[in-house]
Amino acid sequence: MGFEIDSRPFTPHLTLARVPRDLDPATIRAVGAWFAVRQALAPLPLTQAVRAVHLMRSELLPSGARYTPVAVFGC
Repeated sequence: MGFEIDSRPFTPHLTLARVPRDLDPATIRAVGAWFAVRQALAPLPLTQAVRAVHLMRSELLPSGARYTPVAVFGC
């Protein structure tokens, strides 16, 4: 189809939110509170086993994104 094949290994991920750094603390707390009251999504049928879920913090920098591990949840 004309797309170049990516040489990096496949790493599936889901971005939950992207919060600008210049938001005031009250707004950041409100975003966290919004996520805290959301109900869990119904499980999706998986075709691949999941051994762990890594919660990551991403920072967008001029040199590229920097990813920092926050927590790991075993499945």
